[in-house]
Amino acid sequence: MTSVREPFWSKLPLAQIHTSMYPDILHQLLQGVLKHIIDWLQDIVGAEELDRGFQSTPPTHGVRQFPEGLKSLQQLMGQERKAIARVLLGVVSASPTIRKHGERGQQVIRATRAVLDFLQLASMEKHSERTVLLLRKCLLDFHANKQGFVDLGARNTREQGRNRFCIPKLHSLVHYMWAIYEAGSLDNWTTSITERLHIDFAKLPFRHTSGKHDSTTKEMVIWVLRRERILEFQSFICWNLG
Repeated sequence: MTSVREPFWSKLPLAQIHTSMYPDILHQLLQGVLKHIIDWLQDIVGAEELDRGFQSTPPTHGVRQFPEGLKSLQQLMGQERKAIARVLLGVVSASPTIRKHGERGQQVIRATRAVLDFLQLASMEKHSERTVLLLRKCLLDFHANKQGFVDLGARNTREQGRNRFCIPKLHSLVHYMWAIYEAGSLDNWTTSITERLHIDFAKLPFRHTSGKHDSTTKEMVIWVLRRERILEFQSFICWNLG
Protein backbone atom coordinates (compact mmCIF):
# COMPACT_ATOMS: atom_id res chain seq x y z
CA MET A 1 0.00 0.00 0.00
CA THR A 2 1.97 2.97 -1.30
CA SER A 3 1.80 6.43 0.22
CA VAL A 4 0.51 9.17 -2.08
CA ARG A 5 1.26 12.69 -0.88
CA GLU A 6 0.39 14.60 -4.05
CA PRO A 7 -2.63 13.06 -5.82
CA PHE A 8 -3.21 14.39 -9.32
CA TRP A 9 -6.27 16.43 -8.28
CA SER A 10 -4.75 18.15 -5.25
CA LYS A 11 -4.02 21.42 -7.10
CA LEU A 12 -7.00 21.49 -9.45
CA PRO A 13 -9.05 24.62 -8.66
CA LEU A 14 -12.52 23.95 -7.24
CA ALA A 15 -12.01 20.17 -7.56
CA GLN A 16 -13.69 17.90 -5.02
CA ILE A 17 -12.74 14.50 -6.40
CA HIS A 18 -14.63 12.54 -3.74
CA THR A 19 -17.96 13.92 -5.00
CA SER A 20 -17.43 12.02 -8.26
CA MET A 21 -16.65 8.69 -6.56
CA TYR A 22 -19.02 7.29 -3.96
CA PRO A 23 -17.55 4.89 -1.40
CA ASP A 24 -16.93 1.29 -2.41
CA ILE A 25 -17.02 -1.02 0.62
CA LEU A 26 -15.65 -3.99 -1.33
CA HIS A 27 -12.47 -2.43 -2.70
CA GLN A 28 -11.83 0.35 -0.19
CA LEU A 29 -12.62 -1.51 3.05
CA LEU A 30 -12.64 -5.28 2.52
CA GLN A 31 -9.99 -5.49 -0.20
CA GLY A 32 -8.24 -2.29 0.90
CA VAL A 33 -7.93 -1.18 4.52
CA LEU A 34 -8.84 -4.55 6.07
CA LYS A 35 -6.39 -6.37 3.80
CA HIS A 36 -3.55 -4.17 4.94
CA ILE A 37 -4.54 -4.33 8.59
CA ILE A 38 -4.07 -8.10 8.27
CA ASP A 39 -0.70 -7.57 6.55
CA TRP A 40 0.44 -5.25 9.35
CA LEU A 41 -0.65 -7.75 11.99
CA GLN A 42 1.29 -10.43 10.15
CA ASP A 43 4.38 -8.20 10.20
CA ILE A 44 4.01 -7.85 13.99
CA VAL A 45 3.17 -11.39 15.13
CA GLY A 46 4.39 -13.44 12.17
CA ALA A 47 2.45 -15.60 9.73
CA GLU A 48 2.64 -18.75 11.89
CA GLU A 49 1.21 -17.13 15.02
CA LEU A 50 -1.55 -15.43 13.05
CA ASP A 51 -2.46 -18.75 11.42
CA ARG A 52 -2.53 -20.47 14.82
CA GLY A 53 -4.95 -17.84 16.05
CA PHE A 54 -7.36 -18.53 13.19
CA GLN A 55 -6.94 -22.29 13.56
CA SER A 56 -7.81 -22.03 17.27
CA THR A 57 -11.13 -20.30 16.70
CA PRO A 58 -13.82 -22.52 18.29
CA PRO A 59 -16.73 -23.72 16.12
CA THR A 60 -19.50 -21.13 16.22
CA HIS A 61 -22.79 -20.97 14.35
CA GLY A 62 -22.53 -18.68 11.34
CA VAL A 63 -18.75 -18.27 11.63
CA ARG A 64 -16.39 -19.80 9.11
CA GLN A 65 -13.59 -22.06 10.34
CA PHE A 66 -9.99 -21.71 9.15
CA PRO A 67 -8.44 -25.15 9.89
CA GLU A 68 -5.26 -24.24 8.00
CA GLY A 69 -5.20 -20.58 8.94
CA LEU A 70 -4.88 -18.06 6.14
CA LYS A 71 -1.96 -19.68 4.36
CA SER A 72 -4.22 -21.89 2.23
CA LEU A 73 -6.24 -18.92 0.95
CA GLN A 74 -4.45 -17.71 -2.16
CA GLN A 75 -6.85 -15.13 -3.58
CA LEU A 76 -9.29 -13.75 -1.04
CA MET A 77 -12.65 -12.49 -2.27
CA GLY A 78 -15.05 -10.21 -0.44
CA GLN A 79 -16.91 -13.07 1.29
CA GLU A 80 -13.67 -14.55 2.63
CA ARG A 81 -12.60 -11.18 4.01
CA LYS A 82 -15.99 -10.75 5.71
CA ALA A 83 -15.50 -14.16 7.32
CA ILE A 84 -12.02 -13.14 8.50
CA ALA A 85 -13.39 -9.87 9.91
CA ARG A 86 -15.85 -11.78 12.11
CA VAL A 87 -13.06 -13.46 14.08
CA LEU A 88 -10.09 -11.12 13.58
CA LEU A 89 -10.52 -9.14 16.80
CA GLY A 90 -10.55 -12.32 18.88
CA VAL A 91 -7.42 -13.56 17.12
CA VAL A 92 -5.59 -10.28 17.72
CA SER A 93 -6.70 -9.97 21.35
CA ALA A 94 -5.47 -13.50 22.13
CA SER A 95 -2.09 -13.08 20.40
CA PRO A 96 0.79 -13.59 22.89
CA THR A 97 3.02 -11.22 20.91
CA ILE A 98 0.44 -8.44 20.99
CA ARG A 99 -0.36 -8.92 24.67
CA LYS A 100 3.25 -8.85 25.84
CA HIS A 101 3.79 -5.37 24.38
CA GLY A 102 1.52 -3.71 26.92
CA GLU A 103 0.08 -0.35 25.91
CA ARG A 104 1.44 -0.50 22.36
CA GLY A 105 -0.25 -3.87 21.92
CA GLN A 106 -3.48 -2.39 23.27
CA GLN A 107 -3.20 0.37 20.68
CA VAL A 108 -3.03 -2.25 17.93
CA ILE A 109 -6.10 -4.00 19.35
CA ARG A 110 -8.05 -0.74 19.61
CA ALA A 111 -7.07 0.32 16.08
CA THR A 112 -8.10 -3.08 14.69
CA ARG A 113 -11.40 -2.93 16.54
CA ALA A 114 -12.06 0.58 15.21
CA VAL A 115 -11.61 -0.60 11.60
CA LEU A 116 -13.86 -3.63 12.15
CA ASP A 117 -16.55 -1.48 13.78
CA PHE A 118 -16.27 0.99 10.91
CA LEU A 119 -16.77 -1.87 8.44
CA GLN A 120 -19.89 -3.12 10.21
CA LEU A 121 -21.42 0.33 10.51
CA ALA A 122 -20.63 1.25 6.89
CA SER A 123 -22.33 -1.97 5.72
CA MET A 124 -25.65 -1.16 7.40
CA GLU A 125 -28.69 -0.90 5.14
CA LYS A 126 -30.24 1.90 7.22
CA HIS A 127 -28.60 4.87 8.92
CA SER A 128 -29.45 7.52 11.46
CA GLU A 129 -27.65 10.52 12.91
CA ARG A 130 -26.29 8.20 15.59
CA THR A 131 -24.80 5.63 13.21
CA VAL A 132 -23.05 8.35 11.20
CA LEU A 133 -21.58 9.81 14.40
CA LEU A 134 -20.43 6.34 15.42
CA LEU A 135 -18.72 5.96 12.03
CA ARG A 136 -16.77 9.14 12.66
CA LYS A 137 -15.88 8.00 16.18
CA CYS A 138 -14.49 4.72 14.83
CA LEU A 139 -12.33 6.60 12.35
CA LEU A 140 -11.03 8.93 15.06
CA ASP A 141 -10.31 5.93 17.31
CA PHE A 142 -8.26 4.31 14.56
CA HIS A 143 -6.17 7.41 13.98
CA ALA A 144 -5.67 7.84 17.73
CA ASN A 145 -4.19 4.33 18.00
CA LYS A 146 -2.59 3.62 14.60
CA GLN A 147 0.89 4.51 15.89
CA GLY A 148 0.86 1.15 17.68
CA PHE A 149 1.37 -0.60 14.34
CA VAL A 150 4.46 1.48 13.60
CA ASP A 151 5.90 1.06 17.10
CA LEU A 152 5.65 -2.72 16.83
CA GLY A 153 7.36 -2.90 13.45
CA ALA A 154 4.56 -2.71 10.89
CA ARG A 155 4.08 -0.07 8.22
CA ASN A 156 7.84 0.58 8.05
CA THR A 157 8.33 2.78 5.01
CA ARG A 158 10.70 5.54 4.03
CA GLU A 159 8.00 8.01 4.96
CA GLN A 160 8.14 9.56 8.41
CA GLY A 161 5.50 10.66 10.91
CA ARG A 162 2.02 11.26 9.56
CA ASN A 163 3.17 10.55 6.00
CA ARG A 164 3.33 6.83 6.82
CA PHE A 165 -0.45 6.77 6.58
CA CYS A 166 -0.98 8.92 3.46
CA ILE A 167 -2.88 6.07 1.84
CA PRO A 168 -5.68 6.78 -0.68
CA LYS A 169 -7.99 3.97 0.48
CA LEU A 170 -7.51 4.93 4.11
CA HIS A 171 -8.18 8.58 3.30
CA SER A 172 -11.36 7.62 1.45
CA LEU A 173 -12.97 6.65 4.78
CA VAL A 174 -13.14 10.35 5.67
CA HIS A 175 -15.83 10.81 3.01
CA TYR A 176 -18.11 7.94 4.07
CA MET A 177 -20.13 10.11 6.43
CA TRP A 178 -20.70 12.77 3.76
CA ALA A 179 -21.72 10.10 1.24
CA ILE A 180 -24.34 8.67 3.61
CA TYR A 181 -25.87 12.11 4.16
CA GLU A 182 -25.75 12.79 0.43
CA ALA A 183 -26.94 9.51 -1.08
CA GLY A 184 -28.09 7.11 1.62
CA SER A 185 -26.73 3.73 2.68
CA LEU A 186 -23.52 2.61 1.03
CA ASP A 187 -24.79 -0.81 -0.02
CA ASN A 188 -26.22 1.06 -3.02
CA TRP A 189 -22.73 1.85 -4.29
CA THR A 190 -20.49 -1.11 -3.44
CA THR A 191 -19.15 -2.93 -6.50
CA SER A 192 -19.93 -6.30 -4.91
CA ILE A 193 -23.42 -5.88 -6.41
CA THR A 194 -22.12 -5.97 -9.98
CA GLU A 195 -19.22 -8.33 -9.31
CA ARG A 196 -21.73 -10.97 -8.24
CA LEU A 197 -22.82 -11.05 -11.89
CA HIS A 198 -19.34 -12.28 -12.88
CA ILE A 199 -20.47 -15.73 -11.76
CA ASP A 200 -23.63 -15.79 -13.89
CA PHE A 201 -22.28 -14.03 -16.98
CA ALA A 202 -18.60 -15.00 -17.05
CA LYS A 203 -17.52 -17.90 -14.82
CA LEU A 204 -20.46 -20.26 -15.41
CA PRO A 205 -20.58 -19.67 -19.19
CA PHE A 206 -16.81 -20.20 -19.48
CA ARG A 207 -17.04 -23.60 -17.77
CA HIS A 208 -19.40 -24.75 -20.52
CA THR A 209 -17.13 -23.74 -23.43
CA SER A 210 -14.48 -25.67 -25.32
CA GLY A 211 -11.80 -23.38 -23.95
CA LYS A 212 -10.49 -22.57 -27.41
CA HIS A 213 -9.16 -19.04 -27.72
CA ASP A 214 -10.85 -18.23 -31.02
CA SER A 215 -14.35 -19.43 -30.09
CA THR A 216 -14.72 -19.14 -26.30
CA THR A 217 -16.37 -15.70 -26.26
CA LYS A 218 -18.93 -16.67 -28.90
CA GLU A 219 -19.73 -19.90 -27.05
CA MET A 220 -20.21 -17.96 -23.80
CA VAL A 221 -22.67 -15.58 -25.47
CA ILE A 222 -24.66 -18.48 -26.94
CA TRP A 223 -24.76 -20.24 -23.53
CA VAL A 224 -26.02 -17.09 -21.77
CA LEU A 225 -28.72 -16.48 -24.40
CA ARG A 226 -29.92 -20.08 -24.23
CA ARG A 227 -29.99 -20.00 -20.43
CA GLU A 228 -32.03 -16.78 -20.46
CA ARG A 229 -34.55 -18.35 -22.85
CA ILE A 230 -34.86 -21.44 -20.65
CA LEU A 231 -35.47 -19.29 -17.58
CA GLU A 232 -38.04 -17.21 -19.45
CA PHE A 233 -39.84 -20.38 -20.57
CA GLN A 234 -39.80 -21.73 -17.00
CA SER A 235 -41.35 -18.49 -15.77
CA PHE A 236 -44.04 -18.72 -18.46
CA ILE A 237 -44.89 -22.31 -17.48
CA CYS A 238 -45.11 -21.38 -13.79
CA TRP A 239 -47.38 -18.45 -14.65
CA ASN A 240 -49.54 -20.60 -16.93
CA LEU A 241 -49.98 -23.29 -14.27
CA GLY A 242 -51.06 -20.61 -11.84
